[in-house]
Amino acid sequence: MTGDASTKDTRQPRKPNEIELKQLTQFTSLQYKFSSSSIENEKEAANQVSRAFIAVFDDYCTGSPGWAGKLMVVVGDGSPGQYEVYTWQDGKLERQEKE
Repeated sequence: MTGDASTKDTRQPRKPNEIELKQLTQFTSLQYKFSSSSIENEKEAANQVSRAFIAVFDDYCTGSPGWAGKLMVVVGDGSPGQYEVYTWQDGKLERQEKE
């Protein structure tokens, strides 16, 4: 590769941006009730997200049956088996079910 933008390998992940981290924190806060207090729940969700290993693939594409779009992989700090995959549908973060 020569290093110019036109030859960039789009299969390589990047770190999530602030908006994506906020979406993940909000999603986590709603899905997992860490506390009955919404403020404490949001704080714990932010803590969980900050400790996770996260990669975003902007141009993920399957071979068949064919799906393409932005995808985020989140691996928890407890073990490699603690992972979740998210996609965006109409701008909304959605967790994908494990097959």
